[in-house]
Amino acid sequence: MSDDKRSSLIRFNRSIRVQLLVGTVIILAAVVLLATTLIARNATQTLERQFSAQVSQLASQSARTVADFIDARSATVDLWAADTLLISVVRDPGLSAVFLPGLARYLARYAEREPWIGDVLLVKEGQALFSLAGMEGWKGQDALIARLTGAPPGEMMLVDRGATRQLAIRRQTVDRGVPMDQVYVFLLLDLAVAQDRLLEDASPGQAGFAALYDPAGALITPTQGAIPAFAKITDPQTNDHSGYLIEARAVPSAPLHVVVAADRSDINAPVRRLVLFSVLFGAAAILLGLTAMIYFTGRVTAPIRQLSSDARREALARFGLPNSPAGRATAQTEYGEDEVGELAAVFALLGRTTDELTNANAQLESRNLELNDSRRLLRVNLDRLERELDSARILQLSMVPKPNALLGRQ
Repeated sequence: MSDDKRSSLIRFNRSIRVQLLVGTVIILAAVVLLATTLIARNATQTLERQFSAQVSQLASQSARTVADFIDARSATVDLWAADTLLISVVRDPGLSAVFLPGLARYLARYAEREPWIGDVLLVKEGQALFSLAGMEGWKGQDALIARLTGAPPGEMMLVDRGATRQLAIRRQTVDRGVPMDQVYVFLLLDLAVAQDRLLEDASPGQAGFAALYDPAGALITPTQGAIPAFAKITDPQTNDHSGYLIEARAVPSAPLHVVVAADRSDINAPVRRLVLFSVLFGAAAILLGLTAMIYFTGRVTAPIRQLSSDARREALARFGLPNSPAGRATAQTEYGEDEVGELAAVFALLGRTTDELTNANAQLESRNLELNDSRRLLRVNLDRLERELDSARILQLSMVPKPNALLGRQ
C-alpha cells in the first residue's frame, strides 16, 4: 500500500467525522441510484405501454381513414361510370372529339380539388380512349391495360406509373342502366400524395412514421425521407423490431396495409430526461445532506475532541500519563482510533491509574495502621520502662543513708 493511501486510511480511521460524512454520502448515493433505477424502469414500462396503445390505436384509425377515403373515391367512379358526358364519348366515336374537351375540363376541375388523382382513364375494347394525364403516357402500355381490364370485377390493383405507385379503381360504364361491354373507366389514385394527406398526423412521436405498403411488404413510397428506417423492418406484422414499436392493419377491400411505427428513442427520451432530473435531484440531496452532516458532525465531534484533549492534559498533569503519539496509539488500539476511541482510551487509562492509586492508598493505609500499632506498642514499652526506671530510682534512693541519721551516730 502506498504512503498516500496509508495516510488517507489513517485519517479515515482517526476521524469519526470523516466516517460519518463518507457513510452519509454512500447511503444517499445508494438511495438515489436505487430510486433512479426504479423510476426509470417504471417510467419505461409505462411509456412503452402508452406508446404501444397509441400505435395500435393510430394503426386502426389510419386503416379506417384510408378505407373510407377509398370508398369515397369508389363512389365517385360509380358516378362517372354512368355520366352522360362520358357515355357520349364512348357511344359515338365520330362525336368523341366534340365531347372530349368538355370531359377533360370536367375531370380537371375535379382533380384540382383532389390532388391525389393521378389519372382518369377511359378504355374501350382494350384501347385507351381518354386519359386525364395525357395519352402519351399510355402509348405502348397495352399489356398494362389488358391487366387492368382483365382483373375480376370490383378488384383494385396496384400499378407502377413512373416513379409513383397508383391504386386503380375500375368500373364498367353503364348506359341507361345497361352495362356497356368492354368499356371501363379507371380512377388511378397517387398513393404518395394520398399517404401524405391521410397519414400526416398519424406518426407517433418525433421519429415515428405511418406509411402504406403492399401485401408483399414493400413501401408504397420507398424513397420518402420521413421513413428510411422501414428498410430495416423485414416483417411489418411483428410488434417489436429494429428499435420500433410497430402495428400494421390491412385496409379493407384494397390491396394495401397501413403500418404505424414508434421509434424507441421517443420512448427513451422522456426517460432520459427523468433520469437526468433524478440524478440532479439526487446530487442536490447528497450535497445538502453532506452540508448538513458537516455542520452537525462538527457540532458533535468538536466537544468530544475538546473533552478528550482536556482529559488528556488533566491526566498528564495529575498522573503523568503518556501524551506522545506512540502512547496515544497504544492506548487507542483497543477502543478505535477516532475521537470517541481516543476519549475512551483516555478514560480507560484514567480508570486504570485510579485503580492503581486506590490500591496504593490501600497499601499505604495498611502500612500506616501497622506503624500506628508499632507506635502504640513502643509507647507501652516506654511507659513500662519508665515505671521500672522510677522504681529503680526509688529503690536506689532508699538505700542511701539520710544526713540526719549520720549526724546522730556521731
